[in-house]
Amino acid sequence: INAEYGKQWYQRRVRAVAAAPVAAAPVAAPPVVSPDGSYTEIPLTNMRKAIAKRLTQSKQEIPHYYLTIEVVLDDLLSVRSQLNKEGTGKFKLSVTDFLIKASSKALLDVPAANSQWADTCVKQFHNADISVAVATESG
Repeated sequence: INAEYGKQWYQRRVRAVAAAPVAAAPVAAPPVVSPDGSYTEIPLTNMRKAIAKRLTQSKQEIPHYYLTIEVVLDDLLSVRSQLNKEGTGKFKLSVTDFLIKASSKALLDVPAANSQWADTCVKQFHNADISVAVATESG
């Protein structure tokens, strides 16, 4: 096989690939209304399937324990309102923003609450990692 033959083969191959039709991205099935009209079934996207699988796996395989507290948020709501006014539309703080900040500080201040069950120990973390799920238009 000489260099010229290799070059020609490569060029033919590139042209063939370029000329091949491109498969369309899979289109999600349309929503289906129940026979009695009381609900609509919205088909799951691959992302939603993956999220559901991981959440289910997490709840089934990882021991959980929960910590709760009751709080009065009157002062927080007042501070939030004041800061949002001072921001003049540049930002809008939510109660969730304050709760995430307070939670991260609490996790650092109370290491026993910032822990995870493991097979042979309880892991006590030295940093606070907080994830928040948000709704998107497609779920």
